[in-house]
Amino acid sequence: MPVLYIGTDGKLYGQFWTGTVAPIVSSGKVNGSALHSVTLVGQGNTQSMYSTDFVLLHVAKFLMGPANVTALGGGVTVHAAELGVCWTFWMIAWANIFENRPTRFTTGVNVLLRIAITGALACGTYLLYYFVLAPHVLHEPASAGTLHGDALGFIDWAILWNTLVRGVPRLLRPGQTHRG
Repeated sequence: MPVLYIGTDGKLYGQFWTGTVAPIVSSGKVNGSALHSVTLVGQGNTQSMYSTDFVLLHVAKFLMGPANVTALGGGVTVHAAELGVCWTFWMIAWANIFENRPTRFTTGVNVLLRIAITGALACGTYLLYYFVLAPHVLHEPASAGTLHGDALGFIDWAILWNTLVRGVPRLLRPGQTHRG
């Protein structure tokens, strides 16, 4: 079970619960008003925590283009979270559909490959939603520049659907063992 919390010192603490309290602690404070996103990764006895704010914000700015960044102004920071939600969708989908493959390499290589694959799928989903689905299929209004809609609600629904349709039935199958 993942555990994430902000301590009284303002730093982020995170770990997968293993029966022992031994969290990873962020180097800086995160208790300001800025939006933060974090990825907690674990396999076997190895756990890592990454702040994805900086990376996701720059990737989102690159994907949306300079004109949209200018049109959004200070609201551009929300798009780091929106890209992060797209990434979360693909991490859950990857685990449910492809059983967290690849698994034949070392733990570190397997995790890096999953991060790269799901990150690329997240970028494609972000672009597909904002530039194709929202304006042309869902007919959502422009939010700024050439961006339409708000991916958070749409992707949150997709995560829920993915978890219920793919994850829950797998948990209910009797006699199935996990292949890792």
